[in-house]
Amino acid sequence: MGQARQRPRRTGQPRRWCSGTGAGHPLRQDGRRRPGNSHADDAAGHKRRARLPRRHQAPRRPHPVKRLCALQANVSRRPERRNAVRSPRPTSSKLVGALLVALSAVLFTAAGASALWLCSCRELATNPAPSSCPSAAALTRAPPTPLDPYADFPEVDWRFWQGVNPAVVGWVTVPGTSVDLPIVQAPADDPTYYLSHDVYGNWSVYGCPYLDAACARDGFRSKNAVVSGHSLRFDGSMFTPIASFADPVWASVHRQVWLQTPDEKMRLLVRAADVVAGRQAAKVTAFSSDDAFAAWWRSALEGADMALEPAAAVPERAVTLVTCSYLYNPEDERCTVFCSEQEQPR
Repeated sequence: MGQARQRPRRTGQPRRWCSGTGAGHPLRQDGRRRPGNSHADDAAGHKRRARLPRRHQAPRRPHPVKRLCALQANVSRRPERRNAVRSPRPTSSKLVGALLVALSAVLFTAAGASALWLCSCRELATNPAPSSCPSAAALTRAPPTPLDPYADFPEVDWRFWQGVNPAVVGWVTVPGTSVDLPIVQAPADDPTYYLSHDVYGNWSVYGCPYLDAACARDGFRSKNAVVSGHSLRFDGSMFTPIASFADPVWASVHRQVWLQTPDEKMRLLVRAADVVAGRQAAKVTAFSSDDAFAAWWRSALEGADMALEPAAAVPERAVTLVTCSYLYNPEDERCTVFCSEQEQPR
């Protein structure tokens, strides 16, 4: 093929043709196409460029208007694409609003339940059930139940304790102390048996509080029921607190003594206490007459080392608690506490 005919440029400058082609489109120095002088020339150049290999063609750039439209389309599609992929995160204000709505629902439900309960209570108050209203005749027949004056006493299972030992005849309690013990009846053939034996009949250094053998016939209904027990300094058990009645301050605080039998309960008051030598502790349980008993009672209170009521009235009967004392003579000493029944209000 022959060489293509060159056209002179209007500016008089020589044209530059594409290298490696026989008939290429005229290019600028930077390699970009310069438009022709006519539509035909542009069409011819486009055809010639289309026949060139891609590596020799100038890069195609989209039309500026089309490019702007494409960018706007991408921007408009981004929110839709984002919404389609993930849901928007809830804000703190939305969470607070949801919590307030839930709390309002709970409060409303509670208020409704309270209103229904109050209405039902009012209905029951105005129209009670017939079965809940006692008849007038029943109210008239039922006498008032008196209060138990011994409700504070400890409960004693007499069947159990008398099953353990038939000699159990009473129970003594001094409130506020460790004295809360059974009392056994001393046998007439061995009056000091329970000084060395416990309530179960076993040998024991503690022994067991016992009612004197001379009171076996009348029990605690004797004119002077004498109850004896050990005072143990090494552990303070058994009748050890009884020896403290020699102190008037201590005695005024622990003045009450509760005594129970299977048949009765007695609330005793400590009237006086006396500390004597062991050989002088004569136990008087029987009296020839009421006058003899009254004389003995007055003499005991007047000669006592500690007397809370020296002029206490002569009781119908007395209870004397006896234990060892180590106040004056640690070898042989007794503390005797004189008690009488407290008058119960009528």
